[in-house]
Amino acid sequence: MTRILKSLLAAAGLSAVLAGAPAQAVNLPCPADTGLEQCYSGAVFGSGSTFSQSIGTLELGSGFWDLSGFFGARGADNGTLSVSLVNGSNTLAGLDGVSFSGVAAGTYNVLISGTFTSPGAFFGGQSLAAYAGGFDIKSAVPEPQTYALLLAGLMAVGYVARRRKAE
Repeated sequence: MTRILKSLLAAAGLSAVLAGAPAQAVNLPCPADTGLEQCYSGAVFGSGSTFSQSIGTLELGSGFWDLSGFFGARGADNGTLSVSLVNGSNTLAGLDGVSFSGVAAGTYNVLISGTFTSPGAFFGGQSLAAYAGGFDIKSAVPEPQTYALLLAGLMAVGYVARRRKAE
């Protein structure tokens, strides 16, 4: 996992330096061995000691969703790194920085915020941090197949109990 995060951070840093804009986000496919379904990578520039930038969007279909994942950064204090989801005036802060429970369907703006480790050390007093990470997205409400499997299991237990009672 660390190797993957390092390669994502390297790609983010390179894209940020080449682009030279205040905030850059790169949507990369999630590496297969991470188990993530939605990935983000990019860089954040700023003139202060803290940052808060939009890094992309997240679209969730109907129902409710649980999101868990990880984010890491170079040039930022990982202890202060947090991710928020914004839908209109509704802002959801992660439970442990990057996990969300029972998120309703909709399109969310994904924000990353934190503290630079070397404020003002780059590009004429600007700060730079490269980040990478993503989410594993699971349905918070069981699918109909889950209920069907539960019903089949209960019927099997009932059948075995009835058969034993008959013997």
